Amino acid sequence: MNRINRNDVTEIACGISFDFSFTLLDKWGEIADSILYNNSYFSPQYFPKTNAYYTTERRLFNEELGHEFRLSANNMIYSHIIQKSFEKEFKEFSNRIINHLVPNIFEKFRLSTARIGIVYTCQVTDSSIKEFRSKYFKDEFSSITDFRFAKKEPTKEGLSKTNNSDYINKIYTSIPKDDSDNLISFDYQRHYNPHKGSISEKIINEVFEQSKTALDTEILSLGKHYE
Repeated sequence: MNRINRNDVTEIACGISFDFSFTLLDKWGEIADSILYNNSYFSPQYFPKTNAYYTTERRLFNEELGHEFRLSANNMIYSHIIQKSFEKEFKEFSNRIINHLVPNIFEKFRLSTARIGIVYTCQVTDSSIKEFRSKYFKDEFSSITDFRFAKKEPTKEGLSKTNNSDYINKIYTSIPKDDSDNLISFDYQRHYNPHKGSISEKIINEVFEQSKTALDTEILSLGKHYE
């Protein structure tokens, strides 16, 4: 069996939770304009549609390709469907967040960040799912097809600094499909306690790099025993 690699990643998403900003959605028109126009990161072609009615969430999306941007009073989620190359599109994805979304939303509106999460959705074979189950479940649960569980671990800051309870949460979810290989969702979350009043390029880059390392170690290593 071939080892799973980064080209088996079908979707990447970034979710950033922040303290409630009750005026943020009132600025939606300004925020949407900053995303859609006059920048080198997004365009009306990338997000050709917006939600037709306002609820507690605002949304830009690409119905054909699957890309989506969602914003509420305490959460932002940006997801991108891989079209060709994971490495190239991951770099573009991270640049859009670091160089455009963070300065134009989080810095501009002085949002205090509670959590940054990077989610990878990977296409995996039945053999890989079997190996994954054997790693985490006892033999009597070897036939499980649906699962969702989390692992929590402290950060260096959470262990070494006074009045700091930062931690990392990793969430694993299976997504069985009848018509193709299975999917596994790997959600790498960095939680900040106390919350971050500002998220710098260094902080975002650190989360991206750590999430990719964890992806390689805990998901993409599946199948190595079959090589």
